[in-house]
Amino acid sequence: MEWKVTTAPASEPVTLAEAKLYLRVDSSADDDLITELIKTARQWCEGYQNRAYIQQTITAYRDAFASQMPLPMPPLVSVTTIKYYDTAGVQQTLDSGYYDVDTTTEPGRIILGHSDSWPTVRGHHHDIEIIYLAGYGDETTDVPEYVKSAMKFLIGHLYEHREMVSELTLKEVPFAVKSLLSIDRIVPV
Repeated sequence: MEWKVTTAPASEPVTLAEAKLYLRVDSSADDDLITELIKTARQWCEGYQNRAYIQQTITAYRDAFASQMPLPMPPLVSVTTIKYYDTAGVQQTLDSGYYDVDTTTEPGRIILGHSDSWPTVRGHHHDIEIIYLAGYGDETTDVPEYVKSAMKFLIGHLYEHREMVSELTLKEVPFAVKSLLSIDRIVPV
């Protein structure tokens, strides 16, 4: 299943003030850089963990319906719409009565409703479009502390090693970052 973030998070899990405190930076000279590093660290950590941290809208694409359709980047909050191309090539919106949304399992999934059947699609690539909300919540306090700690470690690493990378200065992402993020890492099947 392919997917993309269609509405980015409105905030970051780690605030500028938290990052500066962690980095022991008192001046505002590097605020733009640190803000950029916070976003970069979030994106890297979300990618490594295959999770959404702050609530965001994701659009996933499938070629066909299945009885159970797990959605990438948990935790799943809700499904907004499911659209599909029918056999005539016309995009339709599927009535939510045809399916159930399971937000308790990870990853969350869409399940075909009892005694229902999926509509027939035209049989092309990306015939089905699923738009949904994912993330722990809207606030930095909704994100688990171990994730915020891993992000701070990565922000510190990126801040200290911001020179051009060459064979002589190549730096690996700190083991502590990967160790913390491995706690709830979703490995795609």
